[in-house]
Amino acid sequence: MNRFGEALAEVFVAPLPLLRALERVGHPSVRKLRRSLATIHAEMAVVIEARRARHAEEGAGGGAGRPVDLLDALMTARDADGRAMSDAELFEDVHDIMGAGHETTASTLTAALYSVARHPEVAAQLRAELDAALPGGRAPTFDDLPALRYTGQVVNETLRLYPAIPIFPRVAAGEDVLPSGYRVPAGEVVFLSSFAMGRLGRLWDGDPLAFDPDRFAPEREARRHRFAFVPFGVGPRMCLGAGFAQASLALALATLCARFEFDVAAERGGRRRPPCWTSTTTSG
Repeated sequence: MNRFGEALAEVFVAPLPLLRALERVGHPSVRKLRRSLATIHAEMAVVIEARRARHAEEGAGGGAGRPVDLLDALMTARDADGRAMSDAELFEDVHDIMGAGHETTASTLTAALYSVARHPEVAAQLRAELDAALPGGRAPTFDDLPALRYTGQVVNETLRLYPAIPIFPRVAAGEDVLPSGYRVPAGEVVFLSSFAMGRLGRLWDGDPLAFDPDRFAPEREARRHRFAFVPFGVGPRMCLGAGFAQASLALALATLCARFEFDVAAERGGRRRPPCWTSTTTSG
């Protein structure tokens, strides 16, 4: 997956005609992309085949304790006609989660912890919410998300300043004119930068570079244009996993910050501190 991500990053901004030309001449980045994708496909095929065999065994009355996970949910799903997903369809869905759902979430969680560590006032407000919502220091669950409002605001503010996918290529469906007066012909490739939009002063009140989770308080969100915050894209091509990612990030951040207090790993001048976190629980 890491090699696939590296290769994809090398060719991500290449227009489709150029990308096809690179494939025809066997460009190293394209070859690396194809090889890594083939490896992922082969490994997933083994997992899918083994899980299908287990399903068949349980259907015959044998086997128990089958994992309840994403792959299991996809394999047991049926469409309106009662049809199950094919191996190709299973691969595409699982690959999407592996490719777009693990590194992006991990990177954003890292940025969130870094931001909380650098802003003691944010850490204190986050801690107060976690203490109130999770009595006894218990682990958060999906049902706790409505009570973790500030935690969600921290996640969104992290996504605003440090989006894991900072740019989205799109093809103009029709001719258009941008506010600057630039004319976009139909079929032109347009790059939408969530990173740049998240730092524009005319879209965000106060200092747009300051980390302020209260920007996402309901009353301030209501005053903002709904397309100002686009870390998952927007419109019919918006990331289907946006809600899943935000929920996962909020739960992971709450789990970690309920157990640990994070600090930056270096002071001014670059001198490193031995630990970068301390436990807040006797069992931690």
